[in-house]
Amino acid sequence: MNRQTLIILGGGLVAALLVALIMQAMVGKPAAPVDQSGVVVRQDVPQSEILVATRTLDMGSVLAPADMEWINWPTNSVFEGAVTRDSLENPNSDLPVEGRLRRRVAKGEPLVISALVQDSEVNFIAATLSDGMRAVAINVDAQTSVGGFVKPGDMVDVIMTYNVALPTDPELAEATNSIVTREASQTILENVKIMAVDQSATDSSEVSVGRTITLEVTPEQGETIALAANMGTLSLSLRKIGDDAIRLSSENQPQSVTDLRISNVIQEIMNGSPDQYQKGADRTIKIYNGNQVQTFTIEPYTGQR
Repeated sequence: MNRQTLIILGGGLVAALLVALIMQAMVGKPAAPVDQSGVVVRQDVPQSEILVATRTLDMGSVLAPADMEWINWPTNSVFEGAVTRDSLENPNSDLPVEGRLRRRVAKGEPLVISALVQDSEVNFIAATLSDGMRAVAINVDAQTSVGGFVKPGDMVDVIMTYNVALPTDPELAEATNSIVTREASQTILENVKIMAVDQSATDSSEVSVGRTITLEVTPEQGETIALAANMGTLSLSLRKIGDDAIRLSSENQPQSVTDLRISNVIQEIMNGSPDQYQKGADRTIKIYNGNQVQTFTIEPYTGQR
């Protein structure tokens, strides 16, 4: 047997021994314990048991035994408010905690006391209002409620559309004509939370058109809505999740939208855009009668009678 053959055989023997040692180590090592969720539990880290949701639970849901389970959780990672087995008087009960959810809870998310209204028989809306806030309802339809796509927990802007009460004083009426002829629309509230649709505070996945929307507002905002509902029609503008930008509180508030600003026809009849109607500017009025057009020149407005 030559030298090269011996080298090859020796190398094969060494490789076989290494593989055998590795396999023996793997087979002999005990399997790491896992919790109910299939997560590997480190035995060298102190563990506690906390309560988590077994499925995704919508806001307003009343907890049932099948909605929760105990899982192991590192003791040093247990956060304030989490429901732990050793914190309950009767942890082995089929229903360790009871109540109705204030918000949506995802599958596997720990249940926290602050997310629960303890008595499911109490007025849920009254129990879930933030400190200092009020619940106010407005009438809506498919058009004014984003086609029924608004749900409890969504954030919206409130828009008022109304007929402007034009002044009778000649000077005021003259100035008013450069801004509006009858109708206007403006955002009166921003980033307002929807508490309920009709009598349901549950975040259902089904799309339905409600007739009443309950909003969470401050006392001052409640007064604004009460007045605006008498002035005109209220509509809701749905916000993107996470969009909390506010325009109304800035120094440069946006202009209200009026019929004269939005209508090219009215601007043409008034011979120009509203920006032209300033003191001393020449103006003309066109009167359309069928296919005939008559043009009249109006003396510049000087601010004096």
